[in-house]
Amino acid sequence: MGVSFMKNFIDSCTSCHIDAVAMHWYDQAWNTGYFINYFTDAINAFAPRKIWITEFRGSGTAAEQVQFIKTVVPWLNKQSGIEKYAIFGNFEGAAADGNMVTNGKLNEVGIAYATAV
Repeated sequence: MGVSFMKNFIDSCTSCHIDAVAMHWYDQAWNTGYFINYFTDAINAFAPRKIWITEFRGSGTAAEQVQFIKTVVPWLNKQSGIEKYAIFGNFEGAAADGNMVTNGKLNEVGIAYATAV
């Protein structure tokens, strides 16, 4: 549903006042092109409203997730149409499961996110 669903809703709601559009994104960590295209489309579709990415995560190995974070977070920081974002997975457990904390300490995924922001 994504961008086209929200665009149709916003266009149909002529009496609504909408300042920002909240969105989620989940897919494979290697699919950064889809991530960037999806949010570029959203920025263009909803301007001048800002985008709030309230959850996002790329699934895959710990190394794939680290690379995903190192690619998309700097891109997000450069987008004037993205006002806020938060990665999903700040939980205790294995990095390969999308968690950022293992045995009470940031793991490689958590470190990548903390240093990329």
